Amino acid sequence: MGHLNNVAFAALFEDARVRMNQQLGRVSRGKMAEGSFRAVVARNEINYLAEGSFPEDVEIAIGIGRIGNRSFDMLSAAFQSGQCIATCDTTIVMTDPKGESLPADFVERLKAVQLTSQ
Repeated sequence: MGHLNNVAFAALFEDARVRMNQQLGRVSRGKMAEGSFRAVVARNEINYLAEGSFPEDVEIAIGIGRIGNRSFDMLSAAFQSGQCIATCDTTIVMTDPKGESLPADFVERLKAVQLTSQ
């Protein structure tokens, strides 16, 4: 059995972010969706909690954390055999040169999948 290295974790979390962007309507068939906005990853922090094994399946859970005026955080966790083996906190920032805020309809979609503590 092999070891999941840091590059493998980064790729798994990136794939989850792409899928989340598709769910949120920002990306359609690999291209920016009509009426969407440009954004970049400003911060990406991965915390390794346990060794990951290859080729065992890895499940990624993802949701939205903080929502700001021009940015938001995607929060992810990787699980193997029911154990959390890594977390990833990513800040996504709009690149609109005019300084526009996140579109209101997009903020509503973010709120629908925002993680909250109870």
